[in-house]
Amino acid sequence: MTTKPPCPNCGSELILDITYGLPSPELYEDKSFFSGGCCLESDSPAYHCKSCGHEFGYAIPDDENNIRHRELRKLFENNIEEWDKICSDYDYYDNKESYAKAFSIALDAYANKHDMGGDKYINHSLIIMDFFSIFEERIVALLHNVVKDSAWTLQKIKEEGFSDEIIEAIDSITIRESEDYYDFIDRIKMNKIGFRVKLADLGLKMSLKRTPNPTDEDLVKIKKYKETADILIKHHNKA
Repeated sequence: MTTKPPCPNCGSELILDITYGLPSPELYEDKSFFSGGCCLESDSPAYHCKSCGHEFGYAIPDDENNIRHRELRKLFENNIEEWDKICSDYDYYDNKESYAKAFSIALDAYANKHDMGGDKYINHSLIIMDFFSIFEERIVALLHNVVKDSAWTLQKIKEEGFSDEIIEAIDSITIRESEDYYDFIDRIKMNKIGFRVKLADLGLKMSLKRTPNPTDEDLVKIKKYKETADILIKHHNKA
């Protein structure tokens, strides 16, 4: 019989193994059984203290991916809900370092910024990101307004290790100083990733669910978003 470690919180030795998944009815009557729910994550605890309720240890054995995942969750603990949305992606473990860099940049760029509906702007970007499954598109969606809204430049983002494909896509959906708006739209048309991300961005911005009580100024913006989306869709249909 394996000896369970004492509770690191209170020192108690009244420790239960945490079991995950759907247990049988018989297990529910087992006093040594404690349910951890259906979902087993890389940082799910292994033990439950009967004395103080503290849960500790890791149910999944350590490996390089799990250890780094826990480190990143600790790094982003103040934004863990938002970070977990990124972690749910199927290719997260293959690209976790790039996701972490992009998320850090987005948090810095969008700090204290809110969308028209009053929600944190990082959430706007995460919603757009979730429209896509391809890694490059997801990164561009997360960073789509970073250059426009902050001191981050395309060069600084490139220096973080992102590919030319990602940099060019972000550039295509970033309006330049003194650039004519319709020239900007023409640039968007020329980049496949930028085009798709911008359409998703416009679709979200036009939603009245996002802005349930729009001001006159909001309505003017929404009209402009719709005009831009119509131009891009017509271009797509002709291509």
